[in-house]
Amino acid sequence: MGCGTCFGCCAPHAITMTYSISNRTYIPFIDEKKCIECGICLKVCPGLQMDNTLSTDEMRNTGIVKSIIGKVKKCYIGYSSDASICFNASSGGIVPALASFMLDTKAVDGVVAAEMDPLSPFDAKPIICKSRDDILKTTGSKYCPVATNSVMGDNQIPGLNSLLWIGLPCHIQGLCKARKYSPLKKTRSILSLGLLCGGCRGQEATKWIVKSRKHPIGTVKNVRYRGGGWPGKMKVEFKDNPAPLELPYSEYVDSYFESWQPWRCSLCLDRTSQMADISLGDAWLPEFKNDRNGISLIVTRTDAGEATIQKAAQAGAISIVEKDFDTIINAQKGLMRDCTSIIVPTLLLSRKLKRPVPDFKYDDSDSTPVNTVRIMRRFFMMAITRQMTQSRTLFFILHGVKFVARKAMLKK
Repeated sequence: MGCGTCFGCCAPHAITMTYSISNRTYIPFIDEKKCIECGICLKVCPGLQMDNTLSTDEMRNTGIVKSIIGKVKKCYIGYSSDASICFNASSGGIVPALASFMLDTKAVDGVVAAEMDPLSPFDAKPIICKSRDDILKTTGSKYCPVATNSVMGDNQIPGLNSLLWIGLPCHIQGLCKARKYSPLKKTRSILSLGLLCGGCRGQEATKWIVKSRKHPIGTVKNVRYRGGGWPGKMKVEFKDNPAPLELPYSEYVDSYFESWQPWRCSLCLDRTSQMADISLGDAWLPEFKNDRNGISLIVTRTDAGEATIQKAAQAGAISIVEKDFDTIINAQKGLMRDCTSIIVPTLLLSRKLKRPVPDFKYDDSDSTPVNTVRIMRRFFMMAITRQMTQSRTLFFILHGVKFVARKAMLKK
């Protein structure tokens, strides 16, 4: 999965995380000379088995959508009270607002998050934040792989008694498993903020955007995916050009960008960070379609998560309004649709084809022939689209065929 949990928990340092183009994420390489065969890397791996917060009986009684969302204490919409954070973050700025609040009030000793790597512009790297300035470096989405949990192996972790851990569902799942082992088992408390996730994208997705706008890859200095209002824009800065490349969110998140999703993301039903104390994402609600500052969807799942949200709101760090359960569904219709119409049929088809799938409880009703054909067509087109981003010749040939076909259809 590229989450980095195995790397962070490997005591003999036998694991190296390396980016793989074919896997479109980081994968672990094991040095057999250093490996002591303790098996901890397998025990903490969320790629093999992911936990659900609902029991099998609860899932049967509540349906697939409820099982995708998981257990919920309360649901809110909200935003950071700091206008600059709200404007520069991805969606309402709740994540950096909560992180800054918890550091300022000494509720935690450090915050685990991710920032774009200044030395490698298409990479993101984990960081342990200990100040507001550190937090501000992490604002904005990271539409590229990041092995956040590899920071578990950082020498600083054992010296921190309390942490705020920010990550994607796979990071949070790995975190929950790793709590039983060193170096996290001695940490007094960890509060987790899980981000809603539509799947990762390989580095080549961003490189395609730069290349398609006729900019050399080697001239890129910095990449930022969201921020500057909602839903935000991508901003690419160059070493030799003072004029940055700026693209609205809706313009760069297209079929080429989406085609670089890792295969393992296609099998993941935990899109809402079920195991987190607090889950956060964009509030794609009709009433906010013209809002340019951003609104966050906030789902509290534990007593600790609910208490944190209330304290931050009472202190004026964030502004929140409580909503009902249906708000989660309405705010993330695309995510719900992907899980039910794409991921579940993909899991079922993969099982029929004897492909390895994660151990994950879900509604295992039979896949219809229509769904099977739809999924096979989807992955075939994604494979073709990936090839088009790598070969300019193929790109023009297939676009030409598509253009001719469309003209023929119009004549009919």
